[in-house]
Amino acid sequence: MNLNPLVLSSLFAAITLSGCQTFPNFNSHDTTSAVNSANSSSRYINNVHWEKKGDLFSVPNNSDLSRYQSRIVVFRQADDVVNLREDYQGSINIGIDDRFQTSLQPGQYSQSIVCTGRHNLSTEITRSKTNYLNNTASIETLQPKKTYYYQVIIDQRTSLPIAQPIDDATAISMLQNLPEQTHQISRVVQNNCQPVAQPAPTPTDISPEPIVVNQPIKLDVLFDFDSANIRSSYSQKIEAVVDFMRQHPEVTAVLEGHTDSKGNAAYNQRLSEQRAQAVKDKMVNQYGISSQRLMAQGYGESRPVATNDTEQGRQENRRVVAIISQ
Repeated sequence: MNLNPLVLSSLFAAITLSGCQTFPNFNSHDTTSAVNSANSSSRYINNVHWEKKGDLFSVPNNSDLSRYQSRIVVFRQADDVVNLREDYQGSINIGIDDRFQTSLQPGQYSQSIVCTGRHNLSTEITRSKTNYLNNTASIETLQPKKTYYYQVIIDQRTSLPIAQPIDDATAISMLQNLPEQTHQISRVVQNNCQPVAQPAPTPTDISPEPIVVNQPIKLDVLFDFDSANIRSSYSQKIEAVVDFMRQHPEVTAVLEGHTDSKGNAAYNQRLSEQRAQAVKDKMVNQYGISSQRLMAQGYGESRPVATNDTEQGRQENRRVVAIISQ
């Protein structure tokens, strides 16, 4: 049978666009009926068929993963759009390592298998039409043969979408009866996964300088890109400040968090606040300094001390500074 070239071209275009397609043996009457059924979970164009929604969630089997693979599950609850403005009530683009995963709708979930190691999980409101998949929500280091769950919500302080890590038990409970979103083609790849290289050891010979009241004290607390976790080997300056505050109980300290210029400015502002708060939490929980004597505040990317054009400069800008006052 010879097909008209235009019909054949249209058929392949429909296959390429999106979804999980099959080719059922419908006659023209059945196909038309399916197309006109707007509420159906299936869609048909000519003889092409795909499911708009997949199966309901079931707990994934981590034994199916190879020793160099991990799984990411992102989801939205059906009621997460209540009291949100209109442009937040639609889909949110999910990216993994700058590659499109899905435009996630409320009340659905999506999953992807990735190579073990560090991954950038990004979120962006679809209606913003920026196609900016590098709007970092979080950078995670994934362990092999494990599933990680993230709930996509709107941060009430910044009005930006974020991917919030959720523990397994809570996530599995929240995912009950949610269908998998399957109508789009993920561009995330996980070919040829290899063992994760171990990071080089960090230096530990940092000598604290004398503490001077009302002068900025760079704490030499270094952070990885997009992280608020303190590198454990960089604590001597914190300990010096703690010792000074113990010897002088009348003094207080302001902890200023800063970031480099990579990423969204609003996100960097939030990250700088988290970095300052991480140092405050360490001083309170580990060293026993009263929280009433400490104030944490962030300045985002607004006060660089080095160029943001080099990795070394960006590392210097990812910092926390303490200012002690009487």
